[in-house]
Amino acid sequence: MKLTIALVAVLVVAAVVVLAALSATPAIAIDPPIKAVGASTPVKVEVTSAYGLRRFTALLEQNGARYTVYDQHKPAHRLLFMRLREAPHAISFGAGKQQAPALKAGKATLIVEAQSNDFLGRTVSASSDVDVVLEPPRLAVDEAQHYINQGGSELVTFTVSGDWSEAGVKVGPYTFRSFPLPGRPKNERFSLFGFAWDLPVDTVPHVYARNAAGTEVTGRFWFKIFPKPFRTRDLESRTHF
Repeated sequence: MKLTIALVAVLVVAAVVVLAALSATPAIAIDPPIKAVGASTPVKVEVTSAYGLRRFTALLEQNGARYTVYDQHKPAHRLLFMRLREAPHAISFGAGKQQAPALKAGKATLIVEAQSNDFLGRTVSASSDVDVVLEPPRLAVDEAQHYINQGGSELVTFTVSGDWSEAGVKVGPYTFRSFPLPGRPKNERFSLFGFAWDLPVDTVPHVYARNAAGTEVTGRFWFKIFPKPFRTRDLESRTHF
């Protein structure tokens, strides 16, 4: 009887050792890195966990308080997890004022935690210091008449205020940066933009401003496009022998 009990104990210990040895530690990364969050900033996290995830949680920590912005749980698999091999996970969620109403402008920390779905259920985390940016950019665009030749360029002026980090003009898939007006405050700006030959004549150019949290606003201005055919010319080819 004692021999049987001892044998069972050895088998149990051996099984625990094997299950523990087979368990894997997840790898987690915030990619691309997040430097600021606003109303609801998109966050992408890459998690590698051989046997899937039992839990994934994202939090914003500010002034000693923690706010959960994303939480995902799955049933635990502690014994038969070896059959549940999974590819790396790409998890996307929003983080900001919408998910954490008590959040205030200033400094905070974004924390993501992942627990493996195997015998040991190891938990790993990654964190990133972020700026909480809650004031959106604001735009005031000039009221001039802008006549644009297809394949040509034009200049527009505007004033940007609020919290912003980037401003310029977008024309279809093309983006043109802006510069401070000479001798004027930094927020009074101009952008020299082009209207490419390959753009449809009904493409609408617009001014944009974006802050570090990804919040973007746009502004319209008066314009008229003059269609121009792409310049062509016949070339004479001479072959010499």
